[in-house]
Amino acid sequence: MKSILIPIKFFLCLGLINCSALNLEDERIHTHQLTEELHYKDTNGDNLFEHNVEYDHEAFLGKAEAEKFRSLTPEESKERLGKIVEKIDVDHDEFINETELYEWLKNVTKIELFKDTEKKWNKLIGKIDRNHDFFITENELRIWIRQQHRLDLQKETDKKWKKVNPKQDQYLKFDELIENTIGGSETWSNEEKENRKELYDSYLKMMERNKKRFKAADFDGDGKLSRTEYSDFLHPEESKTMRQIVIDETIEDLDKNGDGVVSLDVKTFGYLLLQNINFALVDLQKSLREDEAEPEWIQVEIENFKLFRDKNKDNVLDREEVNDWILPSDYDHSLNEAKHLIYEADENKDGKLSKKEILDSYNLFVASQATAYGKAIYEKEDL
Repeated sequence: MKSILIPIKFFLCLGLINCSALNLEDERIHTHQLTEELHYKDTNGDNLFEHNVEYDHEAFLGKAEAEKFRSLTPEESKERLGKIVEKIDVDHDEFINETELYEWLKNVTKIELFKDTEKKWNKLIGKIDRNHDFFITENELRIWIRQQHRLDLQKETDKKWKKVNPKQDQYLKFDELIENTIGGSETWSNEEKENRKELYDSYLKMMERNKKRFKAADFDGDGKLSRTEYSDFLHPEESKTMRQIVIDETIEDLDKNGDGVVSLDVKTFGYLLLQNINFALVDLQKSLREDEAEPEWIQVEIENFKLFRDKNKDNVLDREEVNDWILPSDYDHSLNEAKHLIYEADENKDGKLSKKEILDSYNLFVASQATAYGKAIYEKEDL
């Protein structure tokens, strides 16, 4: 980096630094904003943007220090600024070069980010700590994680409800749902149906699945879905009344010979990967070449199938066994995540987490449902 020497006296004459000439845009984009202030501001509402010195003040001093400067007299401000400039002048040559200024701004930004993060962490931890004893127990974590999961589902449902129901009616009809998702059958020409037969067959299969799920979610049988019923349609695995449709769809995906059960032949039915509450289907026939050896995890899955999932040892999974597999009644995902976080972060092994233990395991928590994978910390909305 080229060296630009600026006499320290220059800062004292200026009264406060103006660092707008530095080219630090890339740093702002890839790390953290120097300040929430706008660098150029339309103060009079006339579309004429003027330089906003508050941006430079906060970028150079940090938000808290900038607030203190506003209450100082010009003489006090210069005296305080002189002490700061001495800290910036690392090589003590009584000049500030671009490198020194860059390092100072970067450190100020890091400090501001740390303060902001700690503030949000304190607020977050305070909400999890239900009995306000300054410790987080396994049960408090379980309740919080479950609440966050439900909140995420609610947000997703609200977002998709607006998409499938653009008129924002109180109820949603099946034709409206199809029109605003996969499209009606009239969108397919006869030529497309013939030339893209495999794709059209998949479309028909999806249409039939949507009909069955719509009917199952229509709890009062009035032929349309309320906002609550649509939530069940969208997340059937979360609804006790939709368990059977989840089992039906799982067997439909995995039952290749149509006998209503899932066979042990892993290569023919694929493997259902469970990840939290959501699941994805992997078709091994397509992913494995003829000469390719089966991955080790396939053998592990076969052994699990024999030992734990095929309870009556008839080499197939019937409806009851599929239910126990994908919707186990004795498995609590929120509790499992809470146990995992306690196990990993509990340094003194007292079965609960202090604020220090949580902050020491910062990276663990921002990758967890407990913070909605970091959103609860980084988003500006109130927790």
